[in-house]
Amino acid sequence: MAHTRGTPPGTKHITNKENIALFAAALLVAIGGLIYELILGTAASYLVGDSI
Repeated sequence: MAHTRGTPPGTKHITNKENIALFAAALLVAIGGLIYELILGTAASYLVGDSI
């Protein structure tokens, strides 16, 4: 099986559609993490009564 130079044998080429789906999934996880941290920070600030 011939493969292009620099590409390990047995690797699958990712299509543009799969690339966009992977980027969208990573973006959603990152945004969810940021929102989670903001909510926890707000709740902690409210419960402790201490603002930054």
